Amino acid sequence: MTTILKLATVIGAVALTTSALAAPVIHEDPASLLVTNRGIGSAPVGRLTVSSAQTISSFGLKVDLAQAGNLTFEIFDSTTGALLYASGPKFFADDGMSYKFSDDFSFTFQTGITYGLTAFSDVAASFSVDFNANTVGAFNFLTGNQNVNGKTLDRGQNCCDVWTALNVGE
Repeated sequence: MTTILKLATVIGAVALTTSALAAPVIHEDPASLLVTNRGIGSAPVGRLTVSSAQTISSFGLKVDLAQAGNLTFEIFDSTTGALLYASGPKFFADDGMSYKFSDDFSFTFQTGITYGLTAFSDVAASFSVDFNANTVGAFNFLTGNQNVNGKTLDRGQNCCDVWTALNVGE
């Protein structure tokens, strides 16, 4: 009986842990895929708003590095250009077009602010973008991407929406 109780406790703990892991919120539209090629330090910035406060633990962009290199992940206030979060460089192998995620951290998006998310590289890179804004849960992904060169946000807006994945939760 003690063995069964211990086993049930272990199985229950595993089930609780597994259910706490949610799939990422992914925004992409393969029907209108466009790939934008960028040089070192340059990247498109995907804009978004939220309908209620949302905390993420990491985020990624769908990117293909020209060779192994580092990505630095950033979050901006898209309206003012203020840098709200910047990671250190994170190394990635040259594995083709895939979502590359930041290390874990905690950031809470608030309503009433338009945010810009990006990851720029120390090597040339290609980024997936599309032409369709959409809403996934509380996240409103917008067209009119911006661009970044290192820590400087160009607040002008362009055609597209950057393919983004968000791990929600603390």
